[in-house]
Amino acid sequence: MKKYLLLSAMAGVVFFSCNTDDDTPRDMDAPVISTAEGRDEIRPRQGERMAATNDHMHVRFSVSDPSGIQQVRIDVHSGFDGHTHGRVAQGFEPLTVSRRIDLNGATFYNQDGHDTDIYWEGENSEIDGTVLAGPYHFGIDATDIHGNVTSYADNNNYSSTFYLERPYAPDMQITNLDGNELDGEPGEALDVQGTVHRRDHQLSSDITFLWVRLVEEDDHDDDDHGHGEDVYERMWGQSTWRQHSNGNWYGGADLPSGASINLAEALAGDNAIILPSGDRHYELIIWAEDSNGNVTRRAYEVHAH
Repeated sequence: MKKYLLLSAMAGVVFFSCNTDDDTPRDMDAPVISTAEGRDEIRPRQGERMAATNDHMHVRFSVSDPSGIQQVRIDVHSGFDGHTHGRVAQGFEPLTVSRRIDLNGATFYNQDGHDTDIYWEGENSEIDGTVLAGPYHFGIDATDIHGNVTSYADNNNYSSTFYLERPYAPDMQITNLDGNELDGEPGEALDVQGTVHRRDHQLSSDITFLWVRLVEEDDHDDDDHGHGEDVYERMWGQSTWRQHSNGNWYGGADLPSGASINLAEALAGDNAIILPSGDRHYELIIWAEDSNGNVTRRAYEVHAH
C-alpha cells in the first residue's frame, strides 16, 4: 500500500512540474529593431549618399525586447567589391567600425545623438588614415537575455548600403537632367550630357575604371549585384575592386582620359545606350574608380516614353 502511495505522489509531482513549465513558455522572439523615437526612418538609410563635405554620419535607431536586451552590435565594413580585396594606395584605408553596446537586460534602447554618430575625420575618427570613398555596408543586430539573436535569415536585423563621397574621389555631373531624371524615347539612343572627372584636390588621382549600366528600376540592388540581365553595360579601363566569378578583373577598352571623360562622346556610336521599347523606368548607374582605390557611384532615374 505504501508503495502505491509513493508512486502516486511522485506522479503528482511530475504532473505539477509539467504544468508549471507549460504555463511559462520560453521566450523565442529576437529583439525588435526600429526607428529612433520621433524619427521616421533608421539611419543610415538604404542607398544614402554621404556628401563629400561631411566628416560623419548619423546613426539613429531603437531596439526593444520585453524580456530584456543583452547586447546591440553595430558594424560597418567596405562593400567595394563584395568578394575580393582591392589594391589601396598608401595612406588610404576603408572605414571599419565594430561597436558592442552591453545593455544588461534593459527593455528599450534608443540611439539618436551626436555622441554616437560615426566619424571618419577629426579627433573622433574611427580610423587613423585617410578614408576611402565608396560603398559601405552598415548593420545592426541585437541579442536578448535568452540568447535570441536577430539575423539576416529571419529578416529581423537591419542592414543598408551607403555611399561615402570624398572631395578627392572622382566626381560626375549630368547636365541634362529634367528634374531628377533623364528622359528618352524607346528605340532611340539615350542622351547623356556631362562628365566623369578627376577633382582638383591634392589627394586626387587619375580615373582608372569607368563602369556604366542601365538596369530596370526594380532589377538591381544597391550592392550592384543584378537580379537579371542588364539592359546595357560597358566598361573602360580596369577595376581595382571588382572581379568576375572566373577571377578576371572587370575591365574594357582604354579610357579616353584619366582626367575627364565626356559622357556624350563615350556613350556614342557602338557604345550608345539604346532604350528598349515600351514606356518603362530604368536606372543609369555610373561607377568610377581612381588609382588610389576611391570609388564614386551614382544612380540616375531614366524614363523612356
